[in-house]
Amino acid sequence: MRYSSSAPIEDSGEGFRALSAVFEAASAATIEAVRQRLESMGREHLLERFQAEFFNGRRLAAYLLADELISREIPPWVWLDGQPEGKHTLVQRCDLMLFDLRWLSHWHREHIANCRYQRYRQLTFWTEKRFLTTAEWIIHKGKRPAWKIVRALSLADAQQLDCTLLRSAPINRRAAATAAMRGQVFRALQDDVASIRRTRTFTSNDALITLSRRRNLWLCSRMSNSPTEVARRYRQLTGEEITRQVAAKQLAKVDEVLRQIRMIHDAERR
Repeated sequence: MRYSSSAPIEDSGEGFRALSAVFEAASAATIEAVRQRLESMGREHLLERFQAEFFNGRRLAAYLLADELISREIPPWVWLDGQPEGKHTLVQRCDLMLFDLRWLSHWHREHIANCRYQRYRQLTFWTEKRFLTTAEWIIHKGKRPAWKIVRALSLADAQQLDCTLLRSAPINRRAAATAAMRGQVFRALQDDVASIRRTRTFTSNDALITLSRRRNLWLCSRMSNSPTEVARRYRQLTGEEITRQVAAKQLAKVDEVLRQIRMIHDAERR
C-alpha cells in the first residue's frame, strides 16, 4: 500500500521547499483518509513504509507515517535503525529534525512549554499549521545547527537519545562509536550463539530469537547503564516488553562474550 505525495522534494529553480508547503498542497480529505488507513497498520509495516517513503522522497507520506509512529510512542531513533550510515540530503535532514521536534512536542510537551524562548514554546500549540511553521522557523532551512536547537530547548541526554538528529556533540560521538563497533559485536554474538548446542529445549529458532534479543539489548545498553532504562529502550526498539531482571541477565551474558573478545585481542597484541 503506497501513500505518496505528488509534490516534489524541491521546487525547480526555487531551491528548498518547506514541508508545510507540501502538506498544504494536499487536500484535508486525502490526509485524513491516509491517517485512518495508517491506524490499522502493524508496527513493522509502519517502520518499513516510513523508510521506503522517506528515502524515496515522498515527504507527505513520510510525515504522516512519522505522526503515526509518534502516536504509538515509537521514537525517531528507532525509525532508521539498521539502515546504512551515510549523509542525508539537506531536505532529508530538515525533515528528520522536524520529526524530532514533533516527537518532543508530543511526548515532552511540558518541557517544551517551559522553554525560555517564546518562539520555541509555540511547538506545543497543536494546530498543524502552527507546529509546521514554528518547526521550520527553528530549523531555518537547515542553517541552524542541531546543537544550537538542543541548547535552546535545554534537552536532557535521554531526550536527545530519543531523536535522530537533535543531539549534542557528546551524544553524537557515543552514537558514532556504537555504529563503528556494531558489526564486530554482532558477529561475536552470532559466533557465541552458534556455539551453543541445539536441543529440544534450545532449537535453531530459539537461537535466532536469542541472537536478536542480545543484539538489540547491546544497542540499548549503549544508551544507558541502567537495566530499567535498557528495558525501556528495548521496548521502544522492538515493541517487546521485558523486565529489568531479564535485561540485566542477558546483558551479563553479552558482557561475557565481549570480555572474551577483548582478552583475545589483548593476547594477539602481545
